[in-house]
Amino acid sequence: QPHILDLEALGGVPLAGAAGDQQAALFGQACFETGMAKCTYGTGAFLLMNVGSAPVQSKSGLLTTVAWKLGDKTAYALEGSSFIAGAAVQWLRDGLKIIKHSGDVEKLARGCKESGAVVFVPALAGLGAPHWRPEARGLLAGIDRGTTSAHIARAVLEGIALQIQDLAEAMKLDSG
Repeated sequence: QPHILDLEALGGVPLAGAAGDQQAALFGQACFETGMAKCTYGTGAFLLMNVGSAPVQSKSGLLTTVAWKLGDKTAYALEGSSFIAGAAVQWLRDGLKIIKHSGDVEKLARGCKESGAVVFVPALAGLGAPHWRPEARGLLAGIDRGTTSAHIARAVLEGIALQIQDLAEAMKLDSG
């Protein structure tokens, strides 16, 4: 339940709070029960799962973090970060110029039923969790003379989704 404060009744008492952006998003998405998770997409993508009142040490390359503390109760989370998500769509727009606006990527990707043999590994800034390979670089493979911009757009979106699947599988292994 949210608490409504009567600021006048505080009589000048300082009021402060602090939250990390991904932990705040986990709370803001009401992931209050163990096993609830959220994924936030931006330049990168961040998957966090509430693991309850005891920290879970990852054996799968994830981070263990404090989700929040309210009163004397602490909630913990597993966190996985993908360095590139929306930035790959920006690359299609600004680097390859195959879309004019970021929002155009979905319509373009729907222009083919599958990516064919085209595969994209979105390691444009290395790979984050669970691989932790900062030296990794992006890969666009499987192109031939029949490859279209739609195949590439679809492969990019699939590559982003598969990164999140890697994180979800690691969380499943770590959390049971």
